[in-house]
Amino acid sequence: MGNALNKLLSACLLCFACCTVQAMHFSGAQIYYRNISGLMYEVTVKFYRDCTGIQAPDSIQLNFSSTCNPGGMIFIHSDPGFPVSVPLECPTALSTCSGGTYYGIEEYSYSGNITFPLPCRDWVMSFEECCRSATITTIDSSFSYDAHVYATLNNFDVTYNSSPVYLQPPVTRVCQGQQVCLQQYVSEPDGDSLAFSLVSPEYGPSGIPVNYLAGYSYLQPFSTQAPLSMDPGTGELCFTPTASEVTAYAIEVKEFRNGILTGTTESEVLLYISTCNNSMPSISGINGTGLYTAMAVPGMTNCFSFYASDPDSSDQTTLTLESSLPGSYFSAHHSYPDTGDFCWNPQPGDTIGNPHRIIVRVTDNNCPYTASRSYNFYFTVTGNVSAGTLSMQPVNLYPNPSSGFFRFQSAGQVHFSSVRISDVSGREIQQFHSVTSGMLLSVQELADGMYFIRADDEEGLSHTFRLMVIQRSQ
Repeated sequence: MGNALNKLLSACLLCFACCTVQAMHFSGAQIYYRNISGLMYEVTVKFYRDCTGIQAPDSIQLNFSSTCNPGGMIFIHSDPGFPVSVPLECPTALSTCSGGTYYGIEEYSYSGNITFPLPCRDWVMSFEECCRSATITTIDSSFSYDAHVYATLNNFDVTYNSSPVYLQPPVTRVCQGQQVCLQQYVSEPDGDSLAFSLVSPEYGPSGIPVNYLAGYSYLQPFSTQAPLSMDPGTGELCFTPTASEVTAYAIEVKEFRNGILTGTTESEVLLYISTCNNSMPSISGINGTGLYTAMAVPGMTNCFSFYASDPDSSDQTTLTLESSLPGSYFSAHHSYPDTGDFCWNPQPGDTIGNPHRIIVRVTDNNCPYTASRSYNFYFTVTGNVSAGTLSMQPVNLYPNPSSGFFRFQSAGQVHFSSVRISDVSGREIQQFHSVTSGMLLSVQELADGMYFIRADDEEGLSHTFRLMVIQRSQ
């Protein structure tokens, strides 16, 4: 009888383990809301499913409450057009979502309307979903936790408010030993000020912090070369991971209007850190310099160039603009190296809110795991600039790439005593004297390729640019 009981218990445990594994499908989530009118809000939940787990639910129970009203709950339902696959590998590597073997994630979207009974300063909207992945190596018994994700709303002090919207999936793969900067792509529809911070992932209806293993915490959820630190103004998270790990962490975004906290939104992130045989591509500073800041002049088109590079010579790179500015445009040229041109026509009012940020991402085409990195570039809008010191004015080459001619572009008149053009080996092949901004310079005799330009100003300072010559008429 004892043997039979042991066999029965073993079978039950095996069944429970099997069911537990199958029930695990939660890989991340985000929640945000939009004011429709008055006390009515549309709430959206983005849910990210591990394709090896059970199916995502058809609907999600969304709870809402505050200290001034008990609130209630509604069911929000799946939106049309979902799920969609979240690419973590190169296009030819089939994920588990498509019958392959590589890690696969699907994005689901649920939305519905809440009409709050009355204005309150601390409405909390939340949902719970089971269960986190057993592959997480930094949280104690991660598979035993459901996930609690929340957003808050103050509709007492601010009558109409829509929360920030996350523009990227919260599932990321990075390489051990390579420096990474993860950006928070967030759109703020009301123009409110945002503050970013790391918070603990939670579980249970009341939002209990998860238990990290020894050596980890919500502020240090994975192993890094230096202590982890998030930029509170942008949410940028730069680090060099030192171990192959799978971890979960959470980011909270607070929004302020005239100093009043109007709401918060949370995003829970799943991060895979693995060993890679792929090197990280990079982007040069503005116009080939080591600088990631520049000045821009209102009332005119300011153009800046970025150049991509990759230590793996067989990899091709792609530049994309991840976060833009009103009145700007971006064009990428698939040459060697890849070049991205960003042009912006700021207005006088843009002197308020300096500096203005854009985010440019470089991605390679390595398989099965691509590598990508995002860079912040900052532009300070100045007043009108007259002729004078070159170091006080933004100067660009335009057009770049060139099809036979180029000029120096600036807000005021600048003068160069000499301009020298060299090829990639450093051999000087062309020279101009007494050059002013706006003067057309011919490079029709140059072969297609990359060239370096050294411009010496009248103050004795040298300025270096890169010029790409392509698609010339013969």
